[in-house]
Amino acid sequence: MRILSIAILVIPLQLFAAGSLSRQEVDQYMGVAGAVIASKQTTESVMMTCGRLVPDLAAQARSASQSWNRRNKGLVTQARALKAKVVRHLQAIGDHARVQMFLGQLKRYMATEVRTSIAAISRLRPVERKYVCLQLITKIKNGQWDVQAASPAAFHFMKSIKQKR
Repeated sequence: MRILSIAILVIPLQLFAAGSLSRQEVDQYMGVAGAVIASKQTTESVMMTCGRLVPDLAAQARSASQSWNRRNKGLVTQARALKAKVVRHLQAIGDHARVQMFLGQLKRYMATEVRTSIAAISRLRPVERKYVCLQLITKIKNGQWDVQAASPAAFHFMKSIKQKR
């Protein structure tokens, strides 16, 4: 399974606050929001898949997913707000085609991440699947799949925006 990684440039926060976004900023914000939201979707989907394919681990998988959601709730909320800001900005400047492109790319990216992760687990033999799911549950519970660990650039970018508001 792939770990999300994004290269992010430092962006003047005054532009973010002013509501005037350059094309580069829009692209960067879309990438950051997409990484965080996809991380949530992937984690939840992998845990649901483990719970479904290895019923003995269903409760642990559900607990791990809930733990991830509690620890990353603020970042996910912030990513959704960032996504909404980009959409509002693009709608305000009349770039409706870009809004649709952005939302479509985000949807395809998340679907690909989820599909890839689920397929990797589903292809395993039952004994291997149980072992892999147990390892994933442990890593998720220990925070190794948190946004901070899975996508450090997105994490630091989101934290820098939050601190300077």
